[in-house]
Amino acid sequence: MDRKTELGIKIAQGFERWNHLQKVGGDDPFQSDGAGMNLIRKQIIALKKECEAELESDYPPEYRIDTPAEVKDDYMARPDEIRKNARKSLKIYEKNQDYLWLAEQIGKMGEAEIKETGIRNVVDFPDALRFFIKTGSLVDMRRHGNPKRYLASFRRCRARVETVVARPSRTSSHKAKSGCDSSE
Repeated sequence: MDRKTELGIKIAQGFERWNHLQKVGGDDPFQSDGAGMNLIRKQIIALKKECEAELESDYPPEYRIDTPAEVKDDYMARPDEIRKNARKSLKIYEKNQDYLWLAEQIGKMGEAEIKETGIRNVVDFPDALRFFIKTGSLVDMRRHGNPKRYLASFRRCRARVETVVARPSRTSSHKAKSGCDSSE
C-alpha cells in the first residue's frame, strides 16, 4: 500500500471515529465525548500535515474533507439517555438484595474486615451515583448505564463478606466481646 492510500485510510478512520463519538458517544469511563472528539480532530490535523509534508500536492481525497470543528470538551452524546439510564440503575441498586444485605452488614464489621472485603467501596456505589446525578456528571453517570457490572460487584462482595463473617475466629471474638461463651 502506498503512503497516499495509507494516509487516506487513516484520515477516513479518524472521521468515522469522530462522527461515532458525536452521534453515539464513547465508552471511556473517564473522558467526555467532546474531549475524545477534540483528540481525534488533532489526529486528523496531524495526518493532513503528514500529507502536506510527504505527498507534495498529490493528496488522497480524504484530505479535502473539512476538518471537524473543535467542540466543547464537556460535550456528551445522548445526555438525556445517559441521565435516564443512571436513574434506572440507581433504582435497581437500591432494590438489590445483595446491596441491601451489605449495607446492613457494614455497621457490624470491624475496620480490618471492611478493608479486607472492600465492602465500603461497593456499598458507596449508589451514593456516588446519586451524587453524579445531582451534579450532572454525565461521564460518571455513563459508567452506570448498564448496572450489570455493579450488580456483579455487589454479589462478589457479599460472597467475600459472608466468608469473613463465617470465620470461627470472628464468631468467638464477637462472643467474647458480648460476654457470651460457648456453653450458653
